[in-house]
Amino acid sequence: MIRERIEYTPEDSRAWYYLGSFLRTHGKLQKAEEALVMSLELEALNPDALVHLALIYDKTGWSEDAGSLWRPPTGKLWKSS
Repeated sequence: MIRERIEYTPEDSRAWYYLGSFLRTHGKLQKAEEALVMSLELEALNPDALVHLALIYDKTGWSEDAGSLWRPPTGKLWKSS
């Protein structure tokens, strides 16, 4: 069902997130990473996708990459007014 949704609306970042989340839960970490990265390409500040991607990186030993996802990026968007 999720794959069908992606087939018809590939620009749906939530569908990519749900696919990545499902795949991560079932231990398919490489495919999950691909889906979550796609979700973030479509919606860069999706906190759910960031968390799941960080969990994958942590589990696979990429702790430096995982840590970078937990910290907010620098730039105007994150500065208080």
